[in-house]
Amino acid sequence: MQKSAQFFSSDLEGHSLIFCRPSHVISNVHFGTADCIRTIQLNNKTYILSRSCGGDDQISLWRFGRMDESQRSVPSEHGFRQDHTLLAKKKMIDGAAWFAKFDADPDRKRWLCTTGDRGTVHFYDMRNQFNEEPFQTIKANPKGVITRQVAFSPNGRIVLVVGDGGFIGRVDRMPASGPRAPKDIWKMIR
Repeated sequence: MQKSAQFFSSDLEGHSLIFCRPSHVISNVHFGTADCIRTIQLNNKTYILSRSCGGDDQISLWRFGRMDESQRSVPSEHGFRQDHTLLAKKKMIDGAAWFAKFDADPDRKRWLCTTGDRGTVHFYDMRNQFNEEPFQTIKANPKGVITRQVAFSPNGRIVLVVGDGGFIGRVDRMPASGPRAPKDIWKMIR
């Protein structure tokens, strides 16, 4: 098995610097600008969620390696691997803004929450990999300006939202009520 080459140098204070060559380079998951990435751990495997904007507005769920994990990965002529498995895509609704950060539910890894250009927050149900549309959209910022980042609380029941104009908001997961209600609904707390 080939290991990545390492080169050592030092900065002006004499500290060692390590330059490593990448083991993987993936350039065909997104075709716009990829500007946010997160990892999630499921069943002892690491999966990647990455967001692109600028015409290719989507979030992709993928992992390194081939679909058939028994097949051996072979480095390209440049010395790094390019194999990956694309598992799902979610359409970004009004999500063309650059430097907008999404987050995934840290507890159950079910919910993916994204920002929007018009003060919106979108929730995607990651259990349904075939549905590319949001499960629920909330108007988080009453001024309608861009929401820039969302972050789940450690227990996954609260989402904090920040945006342009000094906006900070809170969205809570509410218990369902009634026979036809979904198992989870999200509500803006004002």
